[in-house]
Amino acid sequence: MRSAAGALAFVFAALALSGCGSRPPARDVLIVTLDTTRADRLGCYGYDAAATPNLDAFARDAALFEDAVAPAPVTLPSHCTLFTGLNPYRHGVRYNAMFVLPQSIETLAERLRDAGFRTAAVPSSFAVAKRFGLAQGFESYEDLFAEPGGNKRGWSDERSAADAVDRAIAWWDGHRGERRFLWVHVYSPHWAYDPPFPFSVKFRDRPYDGEIAYADREVGRLFETLKAHGEWDDALVVVAGDHGEGLYEHGERWHSTLVYDATMHVPLIVKLPRADPGRRVRGPVGLVDVTPTVLSAVGLDVPRDLDGRPLEKAIAAGHAEADRPIYFECLAGSISYGWSPLYGVRRDTYKLIEGARPELYDVAADPHETRDLARSDADVVSALAEDLETFRTAGAQHDADAEAVVLDADALAGLASLGYVGGAGYATRAARSGGVHPPDMIDLEQEFLKAQAAIGAGRWSEASSSLDYVLKRDPANKFALFFRSRAFAQAGDHERALELARAMHRLYPDSADAADLLGETLSRGGLAEEAAEVYADACRSHPRDPRLAFRHFLAVFETGNAAATERAVEKLESDFPDRYTTFVARARLEARQGRIEPALRSLRSAVDHGLTSLRAFEDAREFREVRKSAAYETLAAKVAALGAPDEAVVTAKP
Repeated sequence: MRSAAGALAFVFAALALSGCGSRPPARDVLIVTLDTTRADRLGCYGYDAAATPNLDAFARDAALFEDAVAPAPVTLPSHCTLFTGLNPYRHGVRYNAMFVLPQSIETLAERLRDAGFRTAAVPSSFAVAKRFGLAQGFESYEDLFAEPGGNKRGWSDERSAADAVDRAIAWWDGHRGERRFLWVHVYSPHWAYDPPFPFSVKFRDRPYDGEIAYADREVGRLFETLKAHGEWDDALVVVAGDHGEGLYEHGERWHSTLVYDATMHVPLIVKLPRADPGRRVRGPVGLVDVTPTVLSAVGLDVPRDLDGRPLEKAIAAGHAEADRPIYFECLAGSISYGWSPLYGVRRDTYKLIEGARPELYDVAADPHETRDLARSDADVVSALAEDLETFRTAGAQHDADAEAVVLDADALAGLASLGYVGGAGYATRAARSGGVHPPDMIDLEQEFLKAQAAIGAGRWSEASSSLDYVLKRDPANKFALFFRSRAFAQAGDHERALELARAMHRLYPDSADAADLLGETLSRGGLAEEAAEVYADACRSHPRDPRLAFRHFLAVFETGNAAATERAVEKLESDFPDRYTTFVARARLEARQGRIEPALRSLRSAVDHGLTSLRAFEDAREFREVRKSAAYETLAAKVAALGAPDEAVVTAKP
């Protein structure tokens, strides 16, 4: 529901601004995010080979930020920062597909909706699907994967730039006369680079540039819609990249693992309403500044607790605030592989990267970061390290508790199809201290992706070859230990599977992934009591992890201890009353007790709470009598109509 008080606040702010002769607040807000777009691949950023006439013209009509920094080289956390004004340690989303933006975090869309704006978003990839929390505050969120049949789409499916802009124009035109906030997500520059004709021909040898040229054409159509109806001058328009692309600089083919400017320096172009055109702003700013800039430009108060700052003064001055550090991070290597996390700050022309060892670059003098100054400029390293420590202190005080998402084999394959490597089953929020320095192992990127794609397709022997190579180079690699153990289990070699599972648990004693692997491997080997102990310890360390709690129930269930099993189910019902796995657990216990009708009722509740497959119960002995019931057949038919199975196929197996 829209807030009348918020709408009145806007009116009074507008009157106050107009009365003092200041620039009038923006009537409409349009934000376009260009996925995977390097700043140095746009003509307005100096790329002579670019074919970006619309974005170049837009830059001449707006303010171009020469040194904009992404908060992370990954789509979801970067967008979460852009739409909250918070650094990743504040909103809690650290990687794609593994986290959900908490409901407690207030988004830009929520703030504008409550101030009277109509709000809509046209996301174009799974990375920003509705399920990950960014839909908060949007009245319309045209998610490909929430449409009819969307659950049958592959993760690599994307909305074309043309389709995204068509939908954006239709919504914009349909709400003429109302105050509008529209976000359009243009995914085209993301891998795989396959631009449509004529860009496929013109850029045959430069398909990445062709994708950007195609995106430029479509964004130009959207801009023309505003101009044709006289809405351009009074609108706030923001174009931003969420992150860049490695293109083999520093050995990184795509993005998400390293934090050099190939993936961290992004385009950011802002057109304030009726502002002087053609501004160029020097000095570092961040995507974290977009939300406060929008709030200020529409005449709303900017909350003091945001990490970002409004950019109007920087636009007027032509340079960013002096000596202000901008935070960035990359936890992907730590979450997935056990490598050192990467944290950093950008201040003035200097950039500090802190991992297993520090790296320092003067990005003005050395834009491709080929000369590490960490040893020669110790004083600069020390000063920037103090900035980083300040951010860490803030992170310790405000670290958000984003929900970790359970990933099954299909989800892992989906991540691989997008060029990402998932963690071992599901993510843990805390990054491992220590570990190898990610740039030293970036050449393993292709081996990870090959292994994950093979795992998703069930080709375990093919995956094992890549995993063995990784372990030879990096014996403590979390991803390789986890899946090589799984591969041994698939091949029936329980002894070697258990050996690697125990090794991973020793190396990562605080990891939910490691505990789950060891517990599952013990259970498969008939060591249910030891598995139950492993899961019990893990649940004490991760009391809010529903998957570990359910795995603990399964292990206790296998021991045959009726009293302990009942306690485990009651604990699930107390801690996770709305999870479908809780109803699955109750159904299993009731079926074992011969209580057919209660078991069916529990299964119905599980379906109502998200269970989309009963395949896991086909071979379970305790469900033999339940499956004979006509009511079970009716339920099975209902579930079959829901679509593709989800994680329940994994978590509910006996």
